[in-house]
Amino acid sequence: MRTSVSVLVLLCAGASYASFDLMLLPGSNGKIHRYDPVNSVYMGSFGLGSSSTDLEVNPSNGTVLALRGGSTAIYDYSSGERLAFNASFGLSKYSMYNSAAGNFDVLYASSSSSFLDTITPSSAAYNAGPNIGVANVQSFMRFGTNSGFGLSITAGQVNFHTWATIGFTSTQSGPTLSSITRVSQLVRSGATSAYYVSQTASSASVQIVLGLGGTPSQFVAANLSGYDFTSAIHIVAHHTGFYAVGRDASVSEYRITDLGLTPSLGLTTVSTTTLSGIGYSSARPGMVLAPEPSSMVAIAFGALLLRRRK
Repeated sequence: MRTSVSVLVLLCAGASYASFDLMLLPGSNGKIHRYDPVNSVYMGSFGLGSSSTDLEVNPSNGTVLALRGGSTAIYDYSSGERLAFNASFGLSKYSMYNSAAGNFDVLYASSSSSFLDTITPSSAAYNAGPNIGVANVQSFMRFGTNSGFGLSITAGQVNFHTWATIGFTSTQSGPTLSSITRVSQLVRSGATSAYYVSQTASSASVQIVLGLGGTPSQFVAANLSGYDFTSAIHIVAHHTGFYAVGRDASVSEYRITDLGLTPSLGLTTVSTTTLSGIGYSSARPGMVLAPEPSSMVAIAFGALLLRRRK
């Protein structure tokens, strides 16, 4: 009982902080780990099975979608309960919550085609969607009800793609960068801009793309250091900037860099943390922005209940 009370006190402590950022990190052991990056507080884990390939939070109901190779799962991230489970396609890359439609968009990409599929939040059912007309799209986001922007890589060069109507052939701008081995999922910032991480074999930088919906352009917002550049680096938004999340260059653990937004839309390093004990996974983490203190208490009680079941 004393141990359970200690766990509850530690987890409820997050509710007393001014910020309530909650990062959901896919661990190397197949579990999803809760972590408060503002206050460096570990808040337990949930989930079992194969390692996740992508996590996306549904901000409307306190759940998270986990793409897990050939399956999809929906979890209550407070209690850790799995609410739904279903099959998916193995080449699904990134998922994006679509608040207008009330479902998840899922980017499916291969060397010959790319599709914008959907997942139903209530059942985790995977639904085939339209061919978006470009092979091997690596990153995609909506910037309107039926318009979008994406990135593809051809022979080490990044190409911009703009869809006035999703499902029809895109208008290409670029290529703009060379020697690129990987790009992260785009993260929207404002009405006409987005950020993403571009990687080469020996470097990585956060790029900002401006002019979405028109003629896009980009510049380097921040250069990243201390990461294993052969492993995936992701970017997720917080209240005043972004977190770059990847594998530390020295150990197989997460390295998290807090990047603050500057008036010129560039990014500056606020702090860097290397976690211990979770184990790096190449999957994209989920991010919960500013849950109410009651949500943090729910997470605490959920973790306590799971502990009592064991």
